[in-house]
Amino acid sequence: MKKFNILILLAVLTFGLMACTNQKSNTNNTVNKDVREKVWEQLKPSQKQLIKGTWSDATITKVTLDNSMGKIEDTSYNGKEVYLIDFQTTKITIPNDMIIFADMENGKIIGYSASE
Repeated sequence: MKKFNILILLAVLTFGLMACTNQKSNTNNTVNKDVREKVWEQLKPSQKQLIKGTWSDATITKVTLDNSMGKIEDTSYNGKEVYLIDFQTTKITIPNDMIIFADMENGKIIGYSASE
């Protein structure tokens, strides 16, 4: 009987931990989704036509920005952590992606990679 009670307690704790882990993961995905969409909305129509898919297909990472990474419109971000949003394009040439740097708080485009 004692083993059965311990087993039930262990199962409840495991399910509780799994529920907390999934909630955190979903919140993170929502934040990333919002930033990608904000950047997408700032693109020119000609840029959007080059992109394969939509904003939801982009990948996002955090990087420490260096002015040598591309055409940075706001140099005050040099040395700071920003989002790097990578859109795959329909170009046949390599590289075939459009890399955009964005502010982590408001999603404002602050620059483009050297490949653009």
